[in-house]
Amino acid sequence: MSSIFVLNFNATINNNLPPDKRGSVDAALLNSSMYPLQWQNNAFTEYRTGATYTAYNAGTTYAIGTVVSFNKAIYESLTAGNIGNQPDISPASWYQRQVNFIGADERIRYRASKTVLEYALNKWYGTTFRQPNTLSDIYITTNTVTIPTFLSGKTESYSSITGKTISSGFVPATGSGVHFTPVNNFTIYFPSAVYAAIVGGDNTIRQFVDKYSVCGLVYNITTY
Repeated sequence: MSSIFVLNFNATINNNLPPDKRGSVDAALLNSSMYPLQWQNNAFTEYRTGATYTAYNAGTTYAIGTVVSFNKAIYESLTAGNIGNQPDISPASWYQRQVNFIGADERIRYRASKTVLEYALNKWYGTTFRQPNTLSDIYITTNTVTIPTFLSGKTESYSSITGKTISSGFVPATGSGVHFTPVNNFTIYFPSAVYAAIVGGDNTIRQFVDKYSVCGLVYNITTY
């Protein structure tokens, strides 16, 4: 599919030069002058479609312009002989081209549907998504709610309301008697080794899931 954000600069340069000026020297000179436009074209394309680059390695020496992936983001080297400079804390050595390696075209289709969210989680954490007959590495189960989550009363088995603002008694949060019981609507299962490698654990995972989970749904995260 053609797009104003997808342009082959080499072909465009060649097609617009006179036949006697299509040699490597002339083309290279014009190509270098159009580099800023090429860079913007790549940035727009990757934002829309996503990007896959080799993961950053602290022991590798990177040339200027080399692009790598690090911590779900995409970085471009700003210097030659770039070694040992962690991209996210070395702004003089690396420029963050994209904050998310997954393209916008794909991300706008994510939602809290079990299969879709399983796919999204496995892609984000680099694990395996399997469908339809076997479990993915990260998988979700829907929990059956069999008990009421809230009862407002001292002795009644149901809410007893006088008017709209007064219940029949105090509802304790803990201890004996009727009280609020939190119930998780679904559970997300992570392989133990994958979970252990996630800096921030549950909080980090929830930052991703909460973007797509339906408001009001409650979930828990566990390992296996």
